[in-house]
Amino acid sequence: MTQNPYSPPAVTDASLGTAQESPPEYRHGPAWYIVFSGSAIGGAGTLFVLGQEWIRLSIGLLTVLAMVFVGCVLGGLLFRIRSLRWPDDPTVRFRQVIYSLLAVVSLPVMIYSIGGANYSGLGGMMVGVAIGCSVACGIFASGTRRFRGTQNMGDQ
Repeated sequence: MTQNPYSPPAVTDASLGTAQESPPEYRHGPAWYIVFSGSAIGGAGTLFVLGQEWIRLSIGLLTVLAMVFVGCVLGGLLFRIRSLRWPDDPTVRFRQVIYSLLAVVSLPVMIYSIGGANYSGLGGMMVGVAIGCSVACGIFASGTRRFRGTQNMGDQ
């Protein structure tokens, strides 16, 4: 009886293993849900625009913008449903504000830089503001729960 039964076992490199990485499907936030659902439902809304005369065309364009809004908010809510079991991340609200401001400001600026100062540029800017506000509403609808992986859970 040369070994002490109360001593810890020897640690080898093989017994350490590697750190468990979180699966790649958990690494993204609500952006894919918001963009894909807003694009899909807004794309379905273009059926209201096809073949319309000019007065009904403006109503159809407003319908498309409304459907993009519904799609973005629906995408945020789908992410919120998916993340119900995840921990609440207190740092998310600040990032949501930053990303929402970025969505509301950058899209109209890009459209204006492409369209110029004529009427199509200003109209495109207004459409960009509407889509940016839709994305911002989807971001806020997604909630504050995020999957941070097992290696970061001790930081809470």
